[in-house]
Amino acid sequence: MHQQSAQDMAKGDSVRKLSVSVITSAVRRGSDVSEKLHHLYFRLCGFQYHVPGEFELHASLYDVRDDAFFSERCVVRYDKNGEPTCFGGAENLRFIFTDLGAFDKQRKEAYVVFHIIRIGDMVVEQKPSKEVHQFRRPFACAVFPVDGILQKSNQPAADAEVFTAELFQCSNEQDFASVHTSIIKKQTGSYKSLLARVDFSLQPFHGFLSQVREAHPHLFQKPVPICRKLGFPEVIMPGDTRNDVYISLLSGDFKGKDNKTAEKNMECEISVVLKCGTSLENCVAPGVSQNNTTSYKSFIVRHTNTPQWCEVMKLDVPHDIFPTAHVRFCSFHRSTKKKGFHSFMLAFLPLVHAQGTALADDEYNLIVYKCDASILSHLDPAQYLALPWNGSVDEAPANSQLPRSMSSSKTLRMRIRSTICSTMLTQNY
Repeated sequence: MHQQSAQDMAKGDSVRKLSVSVITSAVRRGSDVSEKLHHLYFRLCGFQYHVPGEFELHASLYDVRDDAFFSERCVVRYDKNGEPTCFGGAENLRFIFTDLGAFDKQRKEAYVVFHIIRIGDMVVEQKPSKEVHQFRRPFACAVFPVDGILQKSNQPAADAEVFTAELFQCSNEQDFASVHTSIIKKQTGSYKSLLARVDFSLQPFHGFLSQVREAHPHLFQKPVPICRKLGFPEVIMPGDTRNDVYISLLSGDFKGKDNKTAEKNMECEISVVLKCGTSLENCVAPGVSQNNTTSYKSFIVRHTNTPQWCEVMKLDVPHDIFPTAHVRFCSFHRSTKKKGFHSFMLAFLPLVHAQGTALADDEYNLIVYKCDASILSHLDPAQYLALPWNGSVDEAPANSQLPRSMSSSKTLRMRIRSTICSTMLTQNY
């Protein structure tokens, strides 16, 4: 939400109305707009590997030249028997990537990237532990080029070609966040084959999504989850109202001042918190087809104080509460032997600038504060919201300026990227 004068608001309304008017007239002209609308219909056909325990399979679109994912991620959750826990059976594992435009159609190095996240014990043991753990752990990755597929014409379902992507594991799990680039560049020293594969089909469609549904009703007999583009499409259709916040959790640096801190298993928990201290319930979307949660837990890279994550999640924050909300990042060492923790790391990201405009799309180097575990259950935003938050602009304050339960260090940082795709908010760049 932004603060504007009545004149500015009227001007913004007139611009929006003009945009809708232009698009509506283009729609009436026929193919002018439909030629800029492209979609990829994705069906997961088979998964040829036994992952120990429960796991998640992620699929998203990635551009090598931009070194960035440009779609939301599809997520399929599997139980310990390898059966999907949603969709009503393995034959219904379908998604459709939408909002793709003329630029996306011409991308030269675009890939669909698969990530597998194992859920369970920190380490897979021959003898399972007595305690039930739900740690999210990096497991495997696969890639497949799609830049030529989007350029094909609409295909009937019977002609859907089945593709195969080989699964690989990192030689060092600390490289999991970037292993897809190593696989693409064939840097074979960074990964090893699992001798397993993912089987899937991809069908390109062009034009309005409503027309695609009408022309191919058999593909949409059951609801097909929609994977939208990260950011605005080239054509914004009338009535397409969005207010999506995408947070990319990139990396953390939790080394101590003397750089002698023991290597830890760091997990970051993300939530949206209001100024009053209340967490915004069910606002975090971990992936398309998954239920929203109040908080999201990152996967854990074992034995490192500098984890690389590169996880993307969507936040559903109503535009009218933007001024009172911020994203809170709490990072913990997860021990397989000891319960609880003595301290945790805190960082935060305001969603609105002091002048009332929404946060600019950018990469941010967040200041991290070390906090005593005793304050976690009653952590009051008033204790930290007035503190510096952006490490690329602000210096970490001296400990004498902080509450007794908090401390800071120039070496503690977190790196994130934010993208706001909203037809309701104003951003300054």
